[in-house]
Amino acid sequence: MLTVRSCYQPTNHYHNFRHAIDVLQATFQVLVQSNILPPLNSTVLSNPIEPLLPTDYISPVEVLALCIAAVGHDAAHPGVTNAFLAASSSSLATLFNDRSVLENLHCLTISKIIEERWPALFDDEDGRFRKLVIEMILSTDMALHFEFMARFEALRGAIVGQPIDEKQRRLVCCCLMKSADISNLVFRLLV
Repeated sequence: MLTVRSCYQPTNHYHNFRHAIDVLQATFQVLVQSNILPPLNSTVLSNPIEPLLPTDYISPVEVLALCIAAVGHDAAHPGVTNAFLAASSSSLATLFNDRSVLENLHCLTISKIIEERWPALFDDEDGRFRKLVIEMILSTDMALHFEFMARFEALRGAIVGQPIDEKQRRLVCCCLMKSADISNLVFRLLV
């Protein structure tokens, strides 16, 4: 966690480590409220809601991937936008072919940290865990928001009361990640 924290620039007023922890907290809260994780203590939730999902809807491995993606989704953010990086022909934009430049940087950063600090995490067959973390971080690119939401709406209409497969669960995880990423902004609008 300290290594991830060191990748966030304290001079970045929004995409800093505090934002990463906000996103992690929002992710945890959604997982608890959705009945995927139990509350941390045995007390009753202050505003209990009807669980939206069955307890085994998202696997423990996917929960871990969500938490890692939440903490690392803006790692090494330089404080400028993808559009700025592309327009200025930055080396990052060139490296990532002007596509989801920042999100690819965040994926690279968190992947390197995991490879260095927790290499066994990426040793699963097919690299599915790493792919899931990367897919969730890439889903936070707002330039792809409407395309993503169309995919999610199609899934939502198709799965009511039905079991879902791995590809569909990945999409649900991405939606959760996107929601947690903007949750702080939503909360600020409500208060």
